[in-house]
Amino acid sequence: MRSLRWCLLIWLALSAAALSAPRPTYRVLSLSELTDGQALRANNGSFSVGVQIQPPLQATHRLRLLLDGQPYGPASNTTQLHLLNVDRGEHSLAVQVLVRDEVIQQSPTLRFNVLRVRKR
Repeated sequence: MRSLRWCLLIWLALSAAALSAPRPTYRVLSLSELTDGQALRANNGSFSVGVQIQPPLQATHRLRLLLDGQPYGPASNTTQLHLLNVDRGEHSLAVQVLVRDEVIQQSPTLRFNVLRVRKR
């Protein structure tokens, strides 16, 4: 009887922890129009990326890019995001879902190379 009570207490504690654990809000959150390891020709360093998100972005949520591990640009409610004057070379990019200024979810990070005309 004592071990049954002990098992029940453990089960209740684990169940409560599972219920209170944060769950991803979106089943799908990824960058589109850019693939991992891609060489991207952008002579002026400007290009756009799309965001695939399911279910659709909630009204109180915003998307923000993370370029080389740092927040990039303002948070937006659109799924087409623009990058301007990105230096040539290797970079990493991810997208975050924000509620106010709090990150609630982040996409996998992609690595890519920007190819620009070298100035003489």
